[in-house]
Amino acid sequence: MFVAGIILLALGVASFIGGYASMASLSSVDSFVGGYFVIVLGVILICVGTPLFIVGLVKKIKRAKAANAAPSPYAAPQYQAPQYQAPQYQQPQQPQQPQAKTCPQCGAAVPAGNAFCPNCGAQIQ
Repeated sequence: MFVAGIILLALGVASFIGGYASMASLSSVDSFVGGYFVIVLGVILICVGTPLFIVGLVKKIKRAKAANAAPSPYAAPQYQAPQYQAPQYQQPQQPQQPQAKTCPQCGAAVPAGNAFCPNCGAQIQ
């Protein structure tokens, strides 16, 4: 309705101006009568287009207000879906490796589980 009103208003104004311009020449009676016809047509289009434009504009304003209006206190509450949380996975822990020891004789590193030093052969306690 809004767009149709604008189009009819534009056509009406254009017809009115065109009819007035054709009457201004006054070269013949035909252009004078044709000019009146076009002016009357323009006035009719303006008279039809203006209410369409106004009604369409009022409807647009009402729709915009309704879209921005606060929800009614009597409206049913909106369902809120529960929030899904992905499970938290943890890396499996590696079993504790026994600490490497040092040889009391030579100070070399002795792998865990060895009873003797691989460097000097001393017994590890």
